[in-house]
Amino acid sequence: MKHSGRLVFNNSKWESDELEENPQDSSLELLLELELEEEESSLELESELDSLCIIHDTL
Repeated sequence: MKHSGRLVFNNSKWESDELEENPQDSSLELLLELELEEEESSLELESELDSLCIIHDTL
């Protein structure tokens, strides 16, 4: 789902001009995005844990 990222003044407030073609599509998109962020976070934690284990082993 593409949008220009512009803000438009609508009903007395500023909103993104993103058009919701299908609410389920955007929900699925959000879910996939959250899963990706969770996976990246998990990989970062795993990397930090590996670093701590290496430091611990060298002590």
